[in-house]
Amino acid sequence: MTNTKQVVTDTGNASTMRGILQSIAIARIRCREFARLRKSDEAQQALARARELYAELLSTADLENPVHRSIVRNRRVDLGMMVAEVESCRLKCEVDKVRRARRKTGA
Repeated sequence: MTNTKQVVTDTGNASTMRGILQSIAIARIRCREFARLRKSDEAQQALARARELYAELLSTADLENPVHRSIVRNRRVDLGMMVAEVESCRLKCEVDKVRRARRKTGA
């Protein structure tokens, strides 16, 4: 018995998705690092880039494919975590500004 089923591979799409996923990973690392250093503006920029890449991933992925759906879902979760990190960073920066202002007026 032989397998007569043809397998269609689209290596162009796979390499495009791989590039997008790598770019999202880089943006996630940059965002986390900027948030850790309390550089709110740079973290916002990295988050904006990640959102652009996620939109590109959505347009590239075949959502009928369960593997692609899983990849998109996981990147959406990553994006949510990045939003939380940036928001936390922004709030910490605001708290630091208020503390500095209180010290300045109190001293």
